[in-house]
Amino acid sequence: MPTRVLLFNADGNDTELPFTAAALQKPGGRQLLWVDLEGEVPENLADTLVALELDASSLGRLARPPAGHPYLTHSGAYLTLGVKAAQNARTFIPLTVVAGENFVVTAHPQGIGPLSTFMGEMQGDTQLGQLDSAAFVSVLLSRVLESYFTAMNGLEDQTDHLDERLLRPDPPEDPLEELVDLRRQAGDLRRELARHRPVFMHLAGADFVVYAGDQHEAQFGRLLTQFEHTLESALHTRDMVVESFDLYMARLGQRTNDIMRVLTIVTLTLGILAAVAGLMGMNFQADLFKTGNAGFRDVLIGSALLIVVILVISRRRKWL
Repeated sequence: MPTRVLLFNADGNDTELPFTAAALQKPGGRQLLWVDLEGEVPENLADTLVALELDASSLGRLARPPAGHPYLTHSGAYLTLGVKAAQNARTFIPLTVVAGENFVVTAHPQGIGPLSTFMGEMQGDTQLGQLDSAAFVSVLLSRVLESYFTAMNGLEDQTDHLDERLLRPDPPEDPLEELVDLRRQAGDLRRELARHRPVFMHLAGADFVVYAGDQHEAQFGRLLTQFEHTLESALHTRDMVVESFDLYMARLGQRTNDIMRVLTIVTLTLGILAAVAGLMGMNFQADLFKTGNAGFRDVLIGSALLIVVILVISRRRKWL
């Protein structure tokens, strides 16, 4: 999706504007301007956004979204923050947000699923012009947290599928490598989300304001609660993967027991045959040892029948 400029007007019609300096004027009351920069940022960014009076540091962060830890800065007239949305459990997309009175500018190098969905939901006139920029930032960050939920759902689906395979009588392959990969993804997802805690806590602080007269307390307070719930869900996802490890170990233990039962039956059978052979090799002058080929045949048949009886009993008792 290319760069888009949306002007939300609570007293009129919402309008999509061209990305030009002439069109981008500072909005008035009950209006909200959203500039969304996706992909490569235009070279004339500073000239185009001149009406918003952004400083060089904020313009630089919009042009080059930092790939480091999340951050939050405040210049007095507007805030600048950087967070990361989850494309999946492996890939995280940096998102830079600059918000001042009645305007919000966002920049991200590639599409963010929940953010694109949110933009697609805004068909026709909306009442977003009634929101101040602080409330709109809260909506955007809520969508960022939603991206982590989507990534967690993908991990949980993979874990459930793996558990189903582990519970089959004969798993097709050893899933240890897949389990290790799932655990690494769950850990990376939780750690990346946890790095955002200072940003959300600072936003929800009583001493924080986006601009004079904003109404941010309730929105950012709910956002912090949503963040804590998302982090708890990430911990739950990691626990699900750990439980799959426990299931895998239980399956290994069961497989070891099955092998030991088979080896025990084999040992018992060979032991009986060895005992019979030992008895038949004794040097007593009994009539049994004088029966020749018929006696040898009867011993073999008897030994075979004894083996069959052992196998039948083992099968019925589910030892095999």
